[in-house]
Amino acid sequence: MSETTYEAAKQFLKCGISVTAGNGKVPVFSPIPYRSRYATDTELRAWFLRNDYTLMLVCGHLSDLTVLDADSVAAETFIAEHAWTSQIAQTPSGGKHYYFRFADVRNHVNVNGIRMDVRSEGGVVVAPPSAGYRWIMKGARGTLLDVLPQPNPVKRYQAPALPDNALVDRTRNYLAKLPPAIAGQGGHRICYRAACVVVDRIGHLTIEQMIHVMQEWNSRCEPEWSHKELEHKLNDALRR
Repeated sequence: MSETTYEAAKQFLKCGISVTAGNGKVPVFSPIPYRSRYATDTELRAWFLRNDYTLMLVCGHLSDLTVLDADSVAAETFIAEHAWTSQIAQTPSGGKHYYFRFADVRNHVNVNGIRMDVRSEGGVVVAPPSAGYRWIMKGARGTLLDVLPQPNPVKRYQAPALPDNALVDRTRNYLAKLPPAIAGQGGHRICYRAACVVVDRIGHLTIEQMIHVMQEWNSRCEPEWSHKELEHKLNDALRR
């Protein structure tokens, strides 16, 4: 429980940055609602005054925020040569989070093979004053211009209609209990397990409908799986 974290969360909200709560680097709750609305003071008090959660920022259009997560000297050099920002935080591993104005690019891991990750629409990052995180510079956020290898705009997801039945709800509830798929930590195996859960319960639905059911679980993954990747996993599960 931390009054400091609670006050920091309120300050981020005053700056228009959406926040949520984390257990370490993993969101406690789905960040999906906080892509389109800000947390209430009641939620902040529950998260940070009655629990000892980490403070997480929800990147994207609402927050006007994209973060580059640099975990190598090569990544830091690349950012220094190609971009500018004076809002930088140190991470517990010794890496750095570079805060920028929102750029409409996909979340991505290991950009250019230099241990630099992108957190944009729907991505989340742990922020100071969470344990191990501190500000190096706390000035203005810069703007990313042609820095990233994937400049194409994000294709907005159009949700298909779903049958309103208990089976779909039970499938979502089961997925909520599964761990997220984290890159480098058996993510493909965990994603396949999630796909099997969906196919075993609602395999009579279309692929698009099953992908939609997986979206809330997918929002907790680092990075999120693309539509094509989820489609591939579901087809693998169907072929068992």
